Order: sequence, then C-alpha cells, then structure tokens
Amino acid sequence: MRLELTTGAVRSSAQFGEVHRGASSTIIEGGLYEATGIDDVLHLTGAYRLWCDMAVRNVALFILYTASGRLLLQHRTPDAPRLPNYWAFFGGGIEPGEHPSDALKREVREELSYHVQDPYFLMTQVFREGEDENTKYVFVERYEDQPLELGEGQAMGWFLPDETHDLQMVDHDRAIVERVRQYLRER
Repeated sequence: MRLELTTGAVRSSAQFGEVHRGASSTIIEGGLYEATGIDDVLHLTGAYRLWCDMAVRNVALFILYTASGRLLLQHRTPDAPRLPNYWAFFGGGIEPGEHPSDALKREVREELSYHVQDPYFLMTQVFREGEDENTKYVFVERYEDQPLELGEGQAMGWFLPDETHDLQMVDHDRAIVERVRQYLRER
C-alpha cells in the first residue's frame, strides 16, 4: 500500500494503482481523490488511515532557505530517539487535533527560537517505518536574517542541495531536498 500526496497550484487526482506526477498530485492505491491544499490533504490522509488501520505519526517540517538556495538542516544528537547523528529538518510531532501549520510554528519556536513569517506548504510525504506509517507536512520559507538559536540537536548548518549528498540522511529526506531544489528553480 502506498500513498503519496503533493500539493501545489494545479489540481489533479490519481486512481487505484495509478502514478501521477505534477505540481499537484495524489497517488493512492485504493480510491479516487483530489487534493488542492493542505486541508484536502489532511482529509485524504485521515480517510486513508481509517481504511488501513495502522499506527501513524504526523510531523510538520520546516525548511528555511536563503536567496542563494542554501537550506537549513539540523544535526541530531547521538541520543536522539529517532535518527541519532543524522542530518534532518527542523520540526516535529503534530498533537492530536492540532493543524500542521500550528504544530510547525510551535516546533520551530522550540527548536530554533524562530518566528515563522510566511511559510509555503510545499508537500506531504507519506512513508513507512517498520509497521508505522508516517506523514510529513513540509513547509518552506525564505530566511530574512531573523536570529536563530539552536534549541534541539547538536548543530545546525546551511547547505546547498548538492552539499547534502555526503551528509548522513535518510532517503525520504533526500527526496524532500530534491523537491525543495525543484521548488527553488521554479521560483
């Protein structure tokens, strides 16, 4: 079973077993759905989970980028419960009943002491980790010189997408880096 949702300016849909790529796509095994924004995505992923009856973890991720295309990443601590010593994105778990954009603001304040200004909802990524299904709601924002203070992790760093190839990262995060690269090229 696979569900992949991406949203953008274009409206599109996919049917059982169909793979559709574009600025806005929905790839779902088991139904016909359309998504045009984050609220549609939330509805679709919720319906999918009820249908599958599996453990879930929803996270809101935040990627700051500079005018030169550098992305801010977090170097996780050696004792992190998930992905110790990996480079990853800032953000974290969405509480029950919490909207992803609200979770994003909360998590980014906790982890960076940064006040999110105008985040753009870039994509949703659904992946499996063991028996658990995880959904990432990915937001991006151009950095405008607001002070940053690391509140979680062992370090942070600015990287061009090509500079991330040598970092220890999980494949599904590398896919997000590539989607951000595409987004920045299209701007």
